[in-house]
Amino acid sequence: MKRLSIVSGMMLIAGVLPGAERDMARELDEVARAATVMVDGDACQRIVTPRALDYMFKKDPRDQWVDGDNYEVNDQAFIAVKKTLIRLSRLAPFPCDVNLWMPIAGHPDKVRVVIRNAHEISQFWPWGKLYLDGGRLIAFLQYGPSAAFERARDLPAGPASADAVLITCSFLVEVGSPWALQSLVLACIGEVRDGGHDAIEAFAYRYEEGEEFGARFLRHRTVFPRDFLADFGFRTLRSSGRIELMRLELGGIIPVADDQTALEKAWSAVQSWRQAGAPAPVR
Repeated sequence: MKRLSIVSGMMLIAGVLPGAERDMARELDEVARAATVMVDGDACQRIVTPRALDYMFKKDPRDQWVDGDNYEVNDQAFIAVKKTLIRLSRLAPFPCDVNLWMPIAGHPDKVRVVIRNAHEISQFWPWGKLYLDGGRLIAFLQYGPSAAFERARDLPAGPASADAVLITCSFLVEVGSPWALQSLVLACIGEVRDGGHDAIEAFAYRYEEGEEFGARFLRHRTVFPRDFLADFGFRTLRSSGRIELMRLELGGIIPVADDQTALEKAWSAVQSWRQAGAPAPVR
């Protein structure tokens, strides 16, 4: 059985909040451990057909949907794995989606959703970033149009704005590499800005000063440290107790030269925006 590159990353839940998360992280880890035994990596590799993989990055000026129109799966492998993921989602004592995200051969910086169960947003499959080091997964970041994440509407300080792209989940595999998440957020900012979107939002938590690294980055996969987001220029939109909805406006960011990398473009954009200032937070 082949090891899946993203196992724990399949556990995507909007609703893990500080104070209410006592056992959520442990429960999700248990589900992830069960997935390493129950999910057949060989079957996962067979889901998307070779023909669909071949069309995935093709561009046709006469047909902008050529990749999606030619997407297809092997029914037997797809159904078998989908049933397994549904069973895994029942192991958690709270609502939980278990989805299959897969890397793409030949494109180490890309990740795509192959099976999404409870909330289907497969039309947004390009959303998401992996951080790899020599083929080794370091970190994962998920984001997409806020309307695609229904459960985020119920979070304190929510809902997210309709015009925003929402960062919903992060997973740090290499606990000694927090810089990987910084790089992924920068890449997200660059990609979302280049896509013409108005803003990026994320839910944050105000930790006590001196809180340990594990509590800040490993306990909550969907709520980020407030100071971490503030360093990128995010400002508080609303707050509820220690939970905040933070927003980074992208409308005033000036595009930079095309010969710069995505991370350089994103960082230059953030610096320009932060120097320009921002409206006062709404509480």
